Amino acid sequence: MAPIRTLSKLGLYVTLFLVAFFLFKESTYFLAFTSNQDTRSYFNASRIGSPSDVRADVRTRNTSGPICGEECPPGDAIVPDNYDSLFYNADVKPFIGGAVCGSPFNYLPRYDNPCWMAGMLSGNTSGSAARVLGMDLGNEMECQLRCLPLVHLAGFSKSGTADLYRALKKHPYFVHTRKEPLFWSYGRFDRNYTIDKYINEIQYRVDQIRNFTQTVEGQLRHPKLMIDASSAKMYFMDGYRYVPGQENLDEPKFTTAMSIKALIPEAKIIVIMRNPIDRTYSRYRMFCHTCTPAEFHEFVTGFMSEMKFCLKHQTLRGCAYNYTLFASRMPCGTEQHSMFIRASLYYVYVKDWLAVFRRDQIYFVHAEEFFSQRSPIIKRILTFLGLDHRLITGDNWRVIADKPPTNVGVLKGRLGDGMLNVTRMLLDQFFRPYNEMLAKLLNDTRFLWR
Repeated sequence: MAPIRTLSKLGLYVTLFLVAFFLFKESTYFLAFTSNQDTRSYFNASRIGSPSDVRADVRTRNTSGPICGEECPPGDAIVPDNYDSLFYNADVKPFIGGAVCGSPFNYLPRYDNPCWMAGMLSGNTSGSAARVLGMDLGNEMECQLRCLPLVHLAGFSKSGTADLYRALKKHPYFVHTRKEPLFWSYGRFDRNYTIDKYINEIQYRVDQIRNFTQTVEGQLRHPKLMIDASSAKMYFMDGYRYVPGQENLDEPKFTTAMSIKALIPEAKIIVIMRNPIDRTYSRYRMFCHTCTPAEFHEFVTGFMSEMKFCLKHQTLRGCAYNYTLFASRMPCGTEQHSMFIRASLYYVYVKDWLAVFRRDQIYFVHAEEFFSQRSPIIKRILTFLGLDHRLITGDNWRVIADKPPTNVGVLKGRLGDGMLNVTRMLLDQFFRPYNEMLAKLLNDTRFLWR
């Protein structure tokens, strides 16, 4: 028994030694980090309670100008009001203040795209408090450029968003990233899709932003831009009741527009809208591969019945965001979702976004006009974005003008080329008053679709 007790004591001593060594090493990293001449990190002790709270209360104050070769703007990042509601499951707190300099709330002034320098550990510590604090054994802090998209092609799906995105990419100042990360529409309601993952997905060409420079009035600038073309972010809020403070609401109090505005205050929004009747039918065709025009008519009449009932008990906005409305199965087995029609209630969603962004931050595109006059529309959008359309080469202009529409005709032969006349008349009657409200809101009769 004596040898066993001796081994037990030896194991205890070894354990105590390792714990002491770990604590000493951690304190060394922490002291080295907080004593850095260029940064001063501090904690608001009254709020610290969990690792996420620690990340929220680590802030960086710039005290000596350039860090990592970039000039950081002065001042501290401020956690916005209603943080948990604006950024549900989008933990941007680790990025507020950053571990080195700059943040999504304090962007680098010489970059036209919202970018900041972040202290990242060289090891795989993504999303952890250690990554922000710089306290991870065996890893060193690295200064990395991080960016978020300035330009958002916010909607609407099945309205020519793919063609518009590909045309804009012909401009040399656009950095090519994944078209639809889907973070701001579906992803932020998914606990496994964090903003850390979102930023990582679009960083793989961030060096193009850093390395491309231009001298403007004697100042060196980085003019390249990122674009997020997730075309459902304008309207998709089906998870809004998961957001703190909205659990029992009939309609969302906090919208995606509010979240993007809080994170990217000067974001540029592009919205393309197609005749809602055609958009609805196109969306339905995309999901129901074997449905017939008669089955589409049955779907429309069923939705109309439930929508009529909904409007007796809720506001138009409440019904437009009501994801429980008319949820059933299609004849082909695919989930039949009222979003096919609800997403075409443009007025509701446009009004919500205009309540958040200035009118000069949103450019509205009439889809049918874009289909017939691509080059002039692209030139106007580039002017809206502050980009010189003359930088697009002649060959690329010919591609923009002549390339056939994307995602058209893929399902030809399944539903045929048209819907039943009686269905079109029913949808026209349904959408007409909302199109009139949209045209009045935008002071633009093109959106009457007459």
